Amino acid sequence: MSLAVFNINDAGIQLTVDNNLIKTSPGVAVLSNDNLITGKEASEKVKILPRWTNNRFWSQLNTNPLQNGTEQVRHHADIAFAHLERLWLPLDQEIDAAIFVVPSYYKADELSLLLGIARECGIPLKGFVDHSIIAASNLPARSKILHLDIHLHSFSLTQMSNGAILERKKVKTVIDTGLSRLMDRWANIIAHQFIQTTRFDPMHDAETEQQLFNFLPDWIKNLQQSNSHSCSLKIENT
Repeated sequence: MSLAVFNINDAGIQLTVDNNLIKTSPGVAVLSNDNLITGKEASEKVKILPRWTNNRFWSQLNTNPLQNGTEQVRHHADIAFAHLERLWLPLDQEIDAAIFVVPSYYKADELSLLLGIARECGIPLKGFVDHSIIAASNLPARSKILHLDIHLHSFSLTQMSNGAILERKKVKTVIDTGLSRLMDRWANIIAHQFIQTTRFDPMHDAETEQQLFNFLPDWIKNLQQSNSHSCSLKIENT
């Protein structure tokens, strides 16, 4: 029996099948000419196609009408459905069961809505599990465990204990401070450095601004291997 696991984190929905990572898809959506783009493709177009973008549909999973909604996209649940369906459809004939790993801040309303979305997609969902519980499941017995989870727009700190059983105690979520804000700050730091060294502002042009954000994850990753790293962008001559 093949098992699919969807790790629901808007910084990147991770899809694994039988413990093999298949795809990581950012919780980003762009609507262009009535075409709803989600995931990595959308994240690489948000600066170039600024007409309609949304990266809060997983952190604010609900059916509240959107102020800038359309007939295709009425609320965040519509976007979450489109994102999840596009991850699922290439696998729907191969998977016998699925599990959703969900953020600690999800309550009954979000879980109920997510269950409905999964059913609409045709996903054979067998259950939910808290991400912090999964992260702590292999740890030795301790009276107190703290798990910090980073999302696009929040940080969650979960307190657990695993004496006789692994048990979640408390969850504290700090909203509007997450990976998205950190990425914006890192991008601004790099843009400022470009201005200082080349007098070119990559934020002045949508194409180069998008390049900067596209390259940013790899630049940050490379800094883990070296204390210094150069950044370069391709500029079209006009």
